[in-house]
Formats: sequence, C-alpha cells, structure tokens
Amino acid sequence: PHPTLVPLSASLVELTLYENALTEIPQLSSFRSLQTLSLHTNRIREVPSDRLPASLSELKLHNNELRWIAPDALSLLEALETLTLHGNSRLRCVPTISLGLEDETMISVDKGVRPCSSGGENG
Repeated sequence: PHPTLVPLSASLVELTLYENALTEIPQLSSFRSLQTLSLHTNRIREVPSDRLPASLSELKLHNNELRWIAPDALSLLEALETLTLHGNSRLRCVPTISLGLEDETMISVDKGVRPCSSGGENG
C-alpha cells in the first residue's frame, strides 16, 4: 500500500478514492478491516485477483474503463454484499462465479454484460 496508508491498514473500514483518475486498483489486500471501497469514476481498466481484501462488503467500480476482471478476483470477496460495475462500456463479461454470489448480493451491471466463458476471457 501507499506509505501514508500503511498505519491505517489494520483499522480502516471505509476508503473513498473516486474521481482521482486512477488507472489501477491500489494494493489493498492487507487492509483486513476494510468493508467499503469506492473506486468509481476513475480510469481503472482491470480487476486483478491480488489487490482487494476479503473483508469487503461493498465495492464500487462503476464508471471506469474496466475491460477485464480476473476469474477469481470477486470470488475471493466472501463478505461482498454490493458490487457496482455499471458504466464500464468496454466490459463485456463478468466471471461466472461473481454472478453466482449469495442471493443477498446486489450486483449492478450494464445491459448486455454476460457471464465470461469458462476460459475466463473478458471480451
């Protein structure tokens, strides 16, 4: 994580980084208390599997430039209740596992976004 965030990594519950022109998701996997992460309205292009903490219950990634989501990136988020992916016009599919999250999980995607093929290709 960014050096200024390291002291907060154990206790931070909510992190808002929207409208910052970010092109990638920061390394936040060590933020074990983080529940809400707002990364919307940036320029993020992909969701790798090793950046997000499993503790997240709300992940806002809408209005970015997402093209790819790692096949296991969202399945590792066991506490996830809300996921927003709408407004990512280049995102054609979402890993199948994330579409099968618990019934209580709210997922917001654009019309036409489909489950990815078994090969995990997002496009």
